[in-house]
Amino acid sequence: MPKVPRPALAGVNAAGNAQIIRDVLAGAPGPARDIVVLNAGAVLFLSGRADRLRDGLTVAAGAIDAGAARATLERLVRCSRLGGGELTPDA
Repeated sequence: MPKVPRPALAGVNAAGNAQIIRDVLAGAPGPARDIVVLNAGAVLFLSGRADRLRDGLTVAAGAIDAGAARATLERLVRCSRLGGGELTPDA
């Protein structure tokens, strides 16, 4: 992942930040995606769900590219709009 200046990662406001999230989860390349993949990959590695950091990065990028990450966010949004409840794979 290339090194980028800190302002390249800064959000502007809630609407702008939400758009960044939508863009990342739609597969848009760039520094925001790189950071999301790095963070998610590190969590997968540190939680034992990936044997190596590199494996975690691959799984995280794959979840974004396959649309699984976006689908999970959409389920979370639906659940929150319905007033809570359990977030299940079929929700």
